[in-house]
Amino acid sequence: MAKDTKERILETALQMFSQNGYAGTNVRELTAPLGLVKSSMYRHFESKEAIWNALLDRMIAYYDERFGSTEHLPPVPDSLEGLVQMTMQMANFTIHDEKIVMTRKVLTLEQFRDESARGWRPSTSSPVSQKCSRMSSPV
Repeated sequence: MAKDTKERILETALQMFSQNGYAGTNVRELTAPLGLVKSSMYRHFESKEAIWNALLDRMIAYYDERFGSTEHLPPVPDSLEGLVQMTMQMANFTIHDEKIVMTRKVLTLEQFRDESARGWRPSTSSPVSQKCSRMSSPV
């Protein structure tokens, strides 16, 4: 049950932070829709900052699992059509996935407050990007 409550807190935090920003969301507002009081939240997270950090970690893992990371590489396409299809699937994910959209909003709002928000973004040196560039490089 505790893990479920932690997950619910993180889901609600993502929604509220993406709408109101970190500073615009207080712990009481965050816990109210969950039927919790502030003291209950502190059994799961020591502070609002701890929720923020856990949320960033969770979203990085979510992105890596679904988009591609060293541990979760998509198969190498064997044709141009396969490369286009893989690219379109990745673009569709980053544009339409509700959690990723909310994460982009949060990171945009918080990039000036928190360096970790400013620094987190998919990079062109990601394993997927490296794979695609190797495919198009002359051998």
